[in-house]
Amino acid sequence: MLLPKEEYLLIKYRVTGFIILVMTILFLGLDLLNSSNKLLALLSALFSLLTVVWFIYYNKKVRKFSNN
Repeated sequence: MLLPKEEYLLIKYRVTGFIILVMTILFLGLDLLNSSNKLLALLSALFSLLTVVWFIYYNKKVRKFSNN
């Protein structure tokens, strides 16, 4: 059973991941609609990379909490 602090952290990680995922989808959609805009392409690539980094970080945290 998780402690209240650990449960709070897991919820925080999930909410952060959801926000990152929504922003990634938003920027990918805007990039597809307006492919000539280099800023949208850059933001789309950065948020896609951030999604991967967050997923790896989140999985490490979940493993750490589940091992306790």
